[in-house]
Amino acid sequence: MGMGFLDNILSWIAWVRNWTKLKIPLNEYDIERLTSKLRLVLEKHQAITQDGYILEIHRLPGHGPSVLLQHGLLCTSASWLIAGRYSLAYLLNRAGYDVWLGNLRGNQYCRNHVHLDPSDPEFWEFTFHHHGVYDLPAIISKIKDVTCGRELVYVGHSMGTTSLFVMASQASTYVGQISLAILLAPVWQGSEMKSNLRFIAPLVANVKPKIFSSMGLYEFPFRLPGVTLLKFVEENHPLMPNFIQWFFSAIGECKDGALGRDEILKHLPSTTSVYVLLHFSQNITDKSFKSYDWKCMDKNKEVYGKPGAPEYTLEQLDCPTAIFYSEEDVLAAHEEVSMLERLLPNVVFKKKVSLSHLDYIFAGNILVAYI
Repeated sequence: MGMGFLDNILSWIAWVRNWTKLKIPLNEYDIERLTSKLRLVLEKHQAITQDGYILEIHRLPGHGPSVLLQHGLLCTSASWLIAGRYSLAYLLNRAGYDVWLGNLRGNQYCRNHVHLDPSDPEFWEFTFHHHGVYDLPAIISKIKDVTCGRELVYVGHSMGTTSLFVMASQASTYVGQISLAILLAPVWQGSEMKSNLRFIAPLVANVKPKIFSSMGLYEFPFRLPGVTLLKFVEENHPLMPNFIQWFFSAIGECKDGALGRDEILKHLPSTTSVYVLLHFSQNITDKSFKSYDWKCMDKNKEVYGKPGAPEYTLEQLDCPTAIFYSEEDVLAAHEEVSMLERLLPNVVFKKKVSLSHLDYIFAGNILVAYI
């Protein structure tokens, strides 16, 4: 498939560019309701990781080549469908592609384990290192098994690219099973981000993991069962508007034609481990791209086989790679994308687009992100 995949997306852009403000229907977060409203066939598959996490991944079956869409931080497989008939997953499937929607441990579809329960602190002892070392290999293996080795394109957004970089560094044999990697708003170090989060990262990075465990805080966001962020905001008005304004400035406000704030808050955030946030904060602060330092020699040995936190390398991501970035993106800074391009060995396509970080998945003119 390779560059032919990009050619197909090019043909769709001519139509999408004619729309500046699209009316996107409100949808429920649950992926079954999303696919039902869009009249899509949904398959559910289980991928079990080497360390025992049971990942529920979703498929929109098609007769064409396979495409894996991998979500970012605090998102799920449903994120690729929230924009309705303008979402990438919908358009790819309607064009005949066999669309797979990955989920990473800890989100609402991946809260199962062969012997651990989410109430067990050990369940949440993971970072994006584990996404790359265990989750992506399990997902790719499942797709290859179901499709009998059909060609696979990988499309990652934000942390979906970070996880791919980790996999390339720590489980590089799986890179050979990807015919083309498409990086949307790639995130690796994060040291050059323009977001206000850069001021918080040093504070969070210095927090010892034991502090969270002593308070019983493992899962993020910290919330009561059944209470969404939007509901919390509504019930605590007028104290929250400033926080919400800060929240969207920190992650990237969507443009005209995108889902509104209220709608996004109905779907986000999903859950992850607090250690994923600590991992990102560490790299932002240290201006590095390395595994998480558990600040405990024994724990580091358990996870990495050595007392320290090893650096990640990018040279093993040698499959053809396409990069989409934006100077308006406050999280994936274009300066870091330039550094990334120099480190990756096989960049075949690079495109600057006019999108915020969230526009890649929620904008009404979403396909502009891919061309």
